[in-house]
This record gives sequence, structure tokens and C-alpha cells, in this order.
Amino acid sequence: MGQRSKASDPFCVLFAMTLLFPLGTSFAVPAAPFETHKERIGGRDYGIVTANGVDLFAIASVAEVKPPLERAVLAATSLNDLAWIHQLQPEVFTLSIERGSVHLKQASVKDLKAHVILDLDRNFANLYPGAQGNPERLGAWWLALLKDHVSLINGTRPEFTLGTAVGDLFQKLYEQLGPSETPHSKEEASNAVKQLTAEEVTSLRLASRSVPKEFDPERAKLLADVMRTKVPSTTPTTSPPTSVASAPEVHEKKEASRETVVVAIGEEAAVGDYRIGMKLEPMPPIAGREARVAVRVRLKTTDQPVHNAMVALGLQQGPTNPPSVRPKPVEMKSDTGEYVTSCLFQSAGKTTIHVVVWQTGVSPAAAGFTVEVAQAPKEPPVAEEPSQGGQPKVAEPSPSGEPNTEALRKQVSIEMTEAGLLRVNWKQTDPPPSRAVFILKNAAGEEFARQTDTTEPFFGVFKNFKSAKTIEVQLLYANGVSASVALPYSADAVH
Repeated sequence: MGQRSKASDPFCVLFAMTLLFPLGTSFAVPAAPFETHKERIGGRDYGIVTANGVDLFAIASVAEVKPPLERAVLAATSLNDLAWIHQLQPEVFTLSIERGSVHLKQASVKDLKAHVILDLDRNFANLYPGAQGNPERLGAWWLALLKDHVSLINGTRPEFTLGTAVGDLFQKLYEQLGPSETPHSKEEASNAVKQLTAEEVTSLRLASRSVPKEFDPERAKLLADVMRTKVPSTTPTTSPPTSVASAPEVHEKKEASRETVVVAIGEEAAVGDYRIGMKLEPMPPIAGREARVAVRVRLKTTDQPVHNAMVALGLQQGPTNPPSVRPKPVEMKSDTGEYVTSCLFQSAGKTTIHVVVWQTGVSPAAAGFTVEVAQAPKEPPVAEEPSQGGQPKVAEPSPSGEPNTEALRKQVSIEMTEAGLLRVNWKQTDPPPSRAVFILKNAAGEEFARQTDTTEPFFGVFKNFKSAKTIEVQLLYANGVSASVALPYSADAVH
């Protein structure tokens, strides 16, 4: 019978531990941030890796590959090993492509050698909607999810899934958890997830099972740059305006800088390689109301519109107030070549609308446009009166009329088309508006879809409306009168 090794003798081990740690010492072992379990979905087995209380990877079973739960355990073990040695950082993870397969890899860190965490090939990618059978696209999405989960754990802003609905949820979680110099515990992250709605939790949990159509890693980088950049300080241009025949005045600054070239609405600012112009409707804008803002960005050399940029706005009302940037940048509308959004002017007086333009790899260019915001007239609302035919006539909205009156609300109807699109109708035609604007807003009150109609019947049709919580209709009349109505949206609101 072989002799038992002293190193494995329980008494020897206990004696050694007693020498190192006095009896009564407690050991706080942190919970593993990544866990695994098995699910069967649609007749197929999945190995699930979870992080922050939701699924991170849903690894489907594929022939001639290790069982999915085994792959999940190996991936989670690699990630937890990094957490134990405090090296769990987004930059540790990369993608590589070898012989038609995509490898999600971990770089060499301290005593941990570089190795593959997950292999993805075309057969595997075919199981995930939105990947289009492309393992590189699936790998890029999973890498972005991993990096954002890791960022959330570390108390830094997640920025790799920006531009998607899932990216919005990561921002919401980050706002709840807040920045931190030490990693958030698993319990803290899970509690933050519990503050989300059931629909939002489901969206996060299912994030790895399909690739969003709108996901673009380069766009996410650009959005991250936008979020990190502050609106430059206001510096009126010192160079005299240059007149161009049949064109707006152009104020030029030779190089893009952290200062803003400030011009009046209707003029153009030349900053760096760009000519930046702005239009407002109505003009002048009215305090307490939203105005449509259209920004045009063109290249100075070719006069062609810049398509792949993003634009963010910041209002500065008064010379001492700092400008505030809208949290979500605006992207170009391909049909008009303009970046279109809206602004709400809180008070009358001189206002500067700051515009910051971003392009990948280019320093932000900034311009400011000054406008005098008019005070809303103090006119009483027009009373309701019967119209011809004995039908009640909707009170014509007055500049000082309260929005969301019952009469206005009755003029909005919501329906679903046969193609599954959301259609919002404005029924009133007496008096007819010159323009009706239909706007969808999410739970945070942020606009994410807008349509304008200038002819009867007035309606807007939306394909992407699942995030809608509020439907707003803005009306502009030929005599300058405007009105707005906002309704909560839910599936029950559809007639």
C-alpha cells in the first residue's frame, strides 16, 4: 500500500492554515460575476453564460462541437479567472479570424496566457437572426455585449453597443449604478436590472440570440466620441462675413477647434472642412414651444452633403449659462440631406443653438447660431363653435392655448395597418393645418421617430414603434397658430 503524501494530509493542511490565519478568521469570497446554466429553446440545447443578472451568451448546440453547456462553462471560467486577478477589462478581449472561423479571444494578462474563449463559424452564425450567416458579424456583436457587461461591472460607461436598443438599456443601467472606482458586486448589478421593466429585462436577456440590424461597431465608436465630447465655449467670429451671390453669408474659421464660430440663423459657418447651416420652423421660434431644427453639413471643397456624420445640439440661453448637449445625436435624413430634430426654447430672448459635428477619426467641428426667441402671445383660446352641417368644430388652437385639450385629443386616432405598421391619424380638417408632425417618444421622453405630413389626410406611419410610450402630434397653421397634443401609447390604444 502506497504511503500517503503529507502535502495531501488534511491535518497537515489544517495545521498550515492555522499558522497562516488564526482560528476565527473569516474569508469573504466574492460571488463569481459570470455563471452558467443550460436551456432548451425550440428543440435545441443552449449553454447560457450570465452576467449582471441577465444572459451574456446563448451558445447553441452545433454538430461536431463540444456540448453547449461545456462551452459555456469554459467561457465563464476564463472570464471569472480574469475577475479574480482584477484584470477584467474591455480591452483584454478581441476578435481574430482564422481559416473561416472567428475567435473571441482573451489577451495574455499576468499569469494567464492568451487563449480562445469562443469559436464561431458559419454554421453557428446561421442559427442567429441578424448575423446573416456571418460569424464575424455575430462575433462583433457578442464582443460588444461582453465589453459592455464588463464596463458595467467595472463602473465605467458601456459604449460598445451604442446605437441599438440594447445599448440604450446599458446606458439606463449605468445611470442607475453610477460610476465607480471599484467593481460593482453581482448583487448591485442584479438589483439595477430589477429596476427595469419586464420588457426591458427580456430585451437584455435575449440580446445575444440575434444581431440588431442597426448594430455597427464603427457607429458605436462615433457615438461614444459624441458622448465624451463637451460643447465648446462660445467665441463669436472676428472675421468679417464673406458674401456669396445667391447663397447665405459664410463665416469662416480656418481650423476646427474647441471654440465655436457663432453666426446668425440664415448664415453659414465654415469650420475646418465643413460649411454648416441651420433652418428653424417656425421662425422666429416661440418660447415654451418646440421648433423644427434642420442642420445641413457640407464639404467646403465639393459642396456635397456630409452623410456619415452625427450632429448634436446644445442650447445656450443667456451669455453666462453653459450650453447643454442633447444626449442623443441626430443622424441624417437621406431624403432631405439634412439632420433634423427639434428644440424646446424655455424662455424668450437671445439664444445660441450650438451644433457639434462628429465624423470618425476627425476632430469635432462646432458652430453656434443665434436667434431671438419670441414671447408667446397672451391670447385666450378660441371657443368652440358649431361648423356647417351641424358638426362640432374643433377649437382652433391658439398660441396661448393649453395643449392636450380634450377637443384636440379626440382628433387623434391610432391604428395598425395590414403590414403591421403603426399609423397615427389627425382627423381635424376644419381648419386644416398646413403641416402635421407625428413624433414617437420612448419611456425617457426622448424622440426616436418623426414624420411630417403637409396634405390631407394627415397621418404618420411607423415601422419601429415598440419602444414608443408617447405619441405627440404638433400642428402648424397657415396663420402662424400652432398647437400640440401628446397621448400615452400602449397596445390598448390601437383601434
